[in-house]
Amino acid sequence: MEALTTTLDLKEVVYRLLEYSWFREIVSQNTYTATLPDGSTQIWQNTNAFLDPTSEYYNENVCGIKTGSLSDDYNLIVLYQQHGKEFLICSLGSQSDSSRYDDVNFILKTIDESYYLTQ
Repeated sequence: MEALTTTLDLKEVVYRLLEYSWFREIVSQNTYTATLPDGSTQIWQNTNAFLDPTSEYYNENVCGIKTGSLSDDYNLIVLYQQHGKEFLICSLGSQSDSSRYDDVNFILKTIDESYYLTQ
């Protein structure tokens, strides 16, 4: 029997990781410099376009997280802060790299414009 990962599985893993400040720090940065056990450093470039100030998708309210793609499914997990609240958005199965950002951007705009959430 084939094991499947669901959106609920991803949510649970991310919620647990968000309990750690080191995780929040790493995933919220466009680049991160890690000090390795031997004292050397490694710089990682985050490919989350919402965190890249030069990207058309840059959004200062996105606090990080991102996932990759599998075959022709493009996925994206975004932690978003707005109206004094945090939102974890899991988008799975977009058609392309750019469409996953467009899909999530639509949700972010809906959150921004939500009258209910501003109360």
